[in-house]
Amino acid sequence: MRPRNSFLLMMVLAICALVLPACNEIDVIKGEIPAEHIEAAEPYMGEYQGRFDDRLGVLKLELRDRYVVLSFVDAQGGDLLPGCGARIGDLKTVGVKEKSKKYSLRRAKFDFDPGSCANRIEGRILQLEFFSRYGRDMIDISILQETREETSCTIEPGDPNRGIPPRETCRSDSRPIYINGL
Repeated sequence: MRPRNSFLLMMVLAICALVLPACNEIDVIKGEIPAEHIEAAEPYMGEYQGRFDDRLGVLKLELRDRYVVLSFVDAQGGDLLPGCGARIGDLKTVGVKEKSKKYSLRRAKFDFDPGSCANRIEGRILQLEFFSRYGRDMIDISILQETREETSCTIEPGDPNRGIPPRETCRSDSRPIYINGL
């Protein structure tokens, strides 16, 4: 057995660290973006027109000092859940991708209070996904509406000649249903 070449191993790991982009989830304290990530967040601030839950509206991201404020107003002046008094709270986490010591924003999660619609909206987190399509920066917004429990069963016939009875096997799955917008 030959001794391991630790220098070679360290070189391979160093190259992987430089070549493979890192994607980090960063906790945000009191809704403030850490100072080292402000530069990555600034290009994403602004107004985005689109639809949420099939309603036209404007999603607005603002940076006040280091505090990120997110709002949505539909074409009739309503918020994300009209008539519910819903409130978008503090920024909780950001997902950033690092490449060549430059950060790009991939995801942001905010506290969310569905107000008087809490009985029909499960989600307490509003998530934004940032991406590019056709050369344009875009945002996907989602809130968990409900989690559906689904059970599917199969029956194995067994073998009566060998005294093996039929057997039912069931499997339960949870499937999240989101309210989305873009």
